[in-house]
Amino acid sequence: MRLRPFLWLLCLLVLLPACSDSGVVDPLPDPEPEAPTYPGAEAAGLDGVRIARVVARADSGDFGEIRSLLISRDGNLIVEEYFRGITAEEARPIYSVTKSFASALIGIAIHAGHIGSLESTLPEYFPNYSVPSEAAGITLENLLTMRAGFEWDEWTVPYGGAANSATAISRSGDVVQYMLDLPITSDPGTRFTYSSGVSMLLSGVLQHATGATTEAYADATIFEAVSLGSPRWDESMPGMTNTGWGLHLTARQLMAFGQLFENRGWHNGEEVVPRSWVDLSTSQHTTTNNGLAYGFQWWRFRNGDSVVSSLNQNDVYFAWGYGGQFVFVVPHKDVVIVTTAGNFEQDSRVTFDMLEEEIFPALR
Repeated sequence: MRLRPFLWLLCLLVLLPACSDSGVVDPLPDPEPEAPTYPGAEAAGLDGVRIARVVARADSGDFGEIRSLLISRDGNLIVEEYFRGITAEEARPIYSVTKSFASALIGIAIHAGHIGSLESTLPEYFPNYSVPSEAAGITLENLLTMRAGFEWDEWTVPYGGAANSATAISRSGDVVQYMLDLPITSDPGTRFTYSSGVSMLLSGVLQHATGATTEAYADATIFEAVSLGSPRWDESMPGMTNTGWGLHLTARQLMAFGQLFENRGWHNGEEVVPRSWVDLSTSQHTTTNNGLAYGFQWWRFRNGDSVVSSLNQNDVYFAWGYGGQFVFVVPHKDVVIVTTAGNFEQDSRVTFDMLEEEIFPALR
């Protein structure tokens, strides 16, 4: 049976696009492979492809010496990844993330009536020291916002060098006396100067106000309530807990702390940190000299920062420790992000790149 002419034409139209110049029919191309996804993140409403990609990039070293990446949403841990031989059970120094724990303890002490006011001054908490008149007006709020006015430099000189203020105070033997002996270079409350020494004074405030070391007070309040056990906390000098950088925690313990704040201070039906303090301490109180903003020992991104450009609103606040230890809280997304890292030889802001390029855009 002969095909009608129009059927021959139809056959030619179908076959010609698939033919090579030699007249041989080419096979159909293989379908594009699907990009890997991260099922747990996808199930929680995140972009699973982006999360799988950021995990792969972190593992390959795109963001420096990342050691762990944890993400929770609505209180559920949906991403937990460890790199470079680190395990979930390994507690490591969290450096200046310690400062945010100290801030929370100040809020608890105020709520309990141990501390009367943010306007209380240094002489009230250090009665065994002679506080110079220039420093006598420094308030608790000045300490919390890093605007005490003391001469200090721990950013332009590498840690470990004698000219670094944090190194110098750690070798001083008496951190309180060291701070009180420093010159006052700006009026208290007027200029942000990042100072671990100022944060160390918070330990003395807590110890005088509560009658317990900061470590013991933390164990009895936050750590017991959130079931963190009794973590290691170094001393800044004999009998005084180091609230500048002394705490050692696992990534999961950091996540528990972040979730406590994401839940505005509540855990299992108990108000551990006063909700009003969570809101006050994580709000912006000053701008900094590194392009960010600052609350009470908590950091924030300034409005317009490209890191948060993919988010619906700029409500992110975070605890930041040397080398890339971070706890990020994103309230409007009910998300907490924890990273630990060993980025000591490079700017730990590579973690901000990870947020901007992959994680924040994944919080759909």
